[in-house]
Amino acid sequence: MTRSLTPILLSLAAATALLAANPCTAQSYTLAEIPVVSPTAINNNGQIGGADPATGDPSGNDPFILSSNGTLTDLGNLGSSCGVYGCRAVALNSLGDAVGLAGTTPGSYKPFLFSNGKITQLAPDSANPLGLNGSDDIVGYFYPTLCDSLGLTHAFVIKNGVFTDLSQPTDPSQPCNIYSEAHGINTSGQIAGASTGSNNPSAGEVASVWQPTGALTFLGVLGTGFESRAFAINDAGQVTGNSYTGDAQGSLHAFLFSNGTMTDIDTFGSIASWAFGINSNGVVVGQVANQPNSMAYHAFVFMGGSMMDLNTLIPAGSGLTIYQANAINDAGDIVAFASSNSDGTVHGVLLKPVAPQITSISPTSGVAGTLVTITGKNFTSKPKACSVTINGKLTKWTTWSNTKIQVQVPSGLALGTGHVVVTAFFQHSKSVAFTVK
Repeated sequence: MTRSLTPILLSLAAATALLAANPCTAQSYTLAEIPVVSPTAINNNGQIGGADPATGDPSGNDPFILSSNGTLTDLGNLGSSCGVYGCRAVALNSLGDAVGLAGTTPGSYKPFLFSNGKITQLAPDSANPLGLNGSDDIVGYFYPTLCDSLGLTHAFVIKNGVFTDLSQPTDPSQPCNIYSEAHGINTSGQIAGASTGSNNPSAGEVASVWQPTGALTFLGVLGTGFESRAFAINDAGQVTGNSYTGDAQGSLHAFLFSNGTMTDIDTFGSIASWAFGINSNGVVVGQVANQPNSMAYHAFVFMGGSMMDLNTLIPAGSGLTIYQANAINDAGDIVAFASSNSDGTVHGVLLKPVAPQITSISPTSGVAGTLVTITGKNFTSKPKACSVTINGKLTKWTTWSNTKIQVQVPSGLALGTGHVVVTAFFQHSKSVAFTVK
């Protein structure tokens, strides 16, 4: 059985907002409800994958893709609606191809690949696809025939139509002594997931990466934890997921694995957190249980060394609590689940980061060392993970607030007119002219 660490979606009560010291965190997001139920993926073109219940059978879900211009594409099914099982597109690439689960007969569902406008059933039937890269390589987990009754899974990859079990046991006569799962694959073919990596079926899974050569690398655990799982990997090979920490509370914390090191990114010190998505800038999104004795869940974004509650970064009065962020693209757009504060109904939402805006600079010219005051908004409250450049060269700042920054003109710049740009968490302002004398 796939022993998912993802919490079962619970009936959510209104939760106390998470509070933390958040460097560079006046970063804000616009919030929009989207007509896709359970959005689980977003690509760099802004397309969103999920499901929509409005096709024929009102209780059934077909996989859907929502384009950046608001057009919904019904990917169809494999013979029937999926009924209450909630079939959906779970992963997208930048070609607009998708993988997920689609209905076959009433109450049944099978794995699919949607490519070139056509939905195709994948084999074997027990495959559960979870990741897709730009080459249409597919990863996930399946139930080996001999292990089906035990509920044990093996990770798989499909490349060029060829299915490969990633967890062949050292003893072929004992196929059920290893279990594993794969969740994400990057451009180079690195696969992130988890594996026992031993012939001990009672051993816990450990976050792992399969290299394109097939070699398996174990990423380890946080602290003295006994189990971990990787949910996503970016093209830089950074991996995110969660791990038990081994503390007295039995905490389960989100991690970021980068440059050979697994780091606990749960700066809230919560009882549980899950990291589900990562973009090319290493920005992570997921879900956190905000207090040790509370069942309330909130969505988070992690960047600049700090975990932030997304509910504190959206416009006030939305009437929604964002409780699980599922994916983030390289533009910083996030898809998530939200719950209505009035009746608890679940909504799919899209969050888009608001870029910093410069309204004026003074003076508009100067020599090296000149103090320049930049006014505007959305600069964020502190400068960590933020910067100002003049003619492309980083400046030294002396004052930084959400609406005002003071920087010194750096030395070594060519004379003439150039541009001032403010960057806050990878979002760039429009440039404003500045003349170096």
